Amino acid sequence: MSPPAAQASGLQVLSVQYRRLYVAQAMTGEFAAAWLPSVFVPLVGILGPAVAMALLFNVIEARD
Repeated sequence: MSPPAAQASGLQVLSVQYRRLYVAQAMTGEFAAAWLPSVFVPLVGILGPAVAMALLFNVIEARD
């Protein structure tokens, strides 16, 4: 192997290792949003109906 090819191969290996480390630290990938269901389930299931009932209550009470 010539020196430029060896150097390019070494850079490629280093690049792959850096990308793996970056992906693990930055939480990018398929588990990046693993916390979203635990946030959106209460928002949609509890706060959504509460806001809807409050708005409906205001509409009903404004008619009288």
